[in-house]
Amino acid sequence: MNNFINPENLLKQTGLGAGMHLVDFGAGGGGYALSAAKIVGDTGMVWALDIREESLSHLASAARVQRSNNLRTVQCDLDSSTATSVPDLSCELAVVSKILSQLKHPEYLVRQVWRVLKTGGRVLVVEWRAERTPLGPPLEQRLPEAKVTELFTKQGFKLLGPASTDAYHYGVILQK
Repeated sequence: MNNFINPENLLKQTGLGAGMHLVDFGAGGGGYALSAAKIVGDTGMVWALDIREESLSHLASAARVQRSNNLRTVQCDLDSSTATSVPDLSCELAVVSKILSQLKHPEYLVRQVWRVLKTGGRVLVVEWRAERTPLGPPLEQRLPEAKVTELFTKQGFKLLGPASTDAYHYGVILQK
């Protein structure tokens, strides 16, 4: 295991490649979005969604420095039942990293993931391990892997298997 999550390594585990479209729900600092923009290249597209305008502004600046013209930032509330501006059936991969446990209605986000993924599309979910670790939120704020898997399979996703993360997180890959 690595000391910390390596977004590029995780994205490669999902099969992300050149020309693909990805949406990062709760992009935050943009580790996944920036790595994905490099992997998908000029013929691909990355949407980075977050509620915090400041995070998206920093991410847009980092994308310009990286010369990634294929990254779009979208400010939105992922805890809302309102659809995001990402087009229906437009993406091969969605990333949902360390956001589900922060939502009052995680099922809304799961429905959004279903809506934007093409048939056969995949979702990478990363959350804090539901055990005491030196880093991360309090234990009562963490979602067990079984609960995350249940959220997605109830929507119709099929569990493909685990993703290799680090000592503090777990990852799962599911398919629409």
